[in-house]
Amino acid sequence: MLNNTLIRNILVSLAVALLAPLILPLLAMSAEFEFTTLVLVKLYLLTFVLLMLAATLNEMLRLRAVNASDDATYEEDLGGDDGREEGVVKWFNVNKGFGFIIRDAGGEVFVHFRSIRGTGHRTLREGQRVKFAAVDGDKGLQAEDVSILSR
Repeated sequence: MLNNTLIRNILVSLAVALLAPLILPLLAMSAEFEFTTLVLVKLYLLTFVLLMLAATLNEMLRLRAVNASDDATYEEDLGGDDGREEGVVKWFNVNKGFGFIIRDAGGEVFVHFRSIRGTGHRTLREGQRVKFAAVDGDKGLQAEDVSILSR
């Protein structure tokens, strides 16, 4: 995932670097071009707009990659009985990376983000149906091999 992020950032930066030389001459087309306050303000605004466009494009590409990863994880879990049990996410703290799942069989199971299938930023949402293997951990039952059944 880190390599994909690096490549995406390089491509977005390259696009901005290619656009800037095309737009800057448009600002300097006046016959009496001088570095006045107005020209500096225009340059500042152009730089700001290009950086905002680059950041927006980068975020859109990141979200598309995350959604594609979620779709792949979701689709791979639609069929087959692999011996795992199902449950519903009670809560999940995205900042701390852990939460609890309510088992269909009763009781709660601890879940850590490292146990969630997928790549990139792995997280769960309250109320999501999940499939998991419950194993005995140091502090009780813990969910392993967690996959999302419903969004």
